[in-house]
Amino acid sequence: TVYKYNDKKKCVEETIFDSDKKMCSHLTNKYNDRGKKIESIHTVSNNELMQRDVYIIDDKGKTSVSLRYDPDGELGRIAVSKFDNAGNAIETNIYVGFDRIFYFGSIIEYEYYK
Repeated sequence: TVYKYNDKKKCVEETIFDSDKKMCSHLTNKYNDRGKKIESIHTVSNNELMQRDVYIIDDKGKTSVSLRYDPDGELGRIAVSKFDNAGNAIETNIYVGFDRIFYFGSIIEYEYYK
């Protein structure tokens, strides 16, 4: 695996090779002026697009929405994250189409009913 970094020490390229030194996959990352990742493009050996991810950064510099596009440019997945006042991720919902398929979060309070 070969990594390339920009002048802000952010990974802008990652290339993976097989045992014959043939490229298997390539990842290109783009960043905004504040150093936050705003796009990732993943291709495979024949330079075929596998997926493109676009990251929407909120006003506090957190990635609040992640959009994943398939090779045809169709939106395949949306991840929406929520943060507390300290900037910690407290909830992430992942949607495919209009259905929520995953939920990551912390349970802060319990109520037991008898």
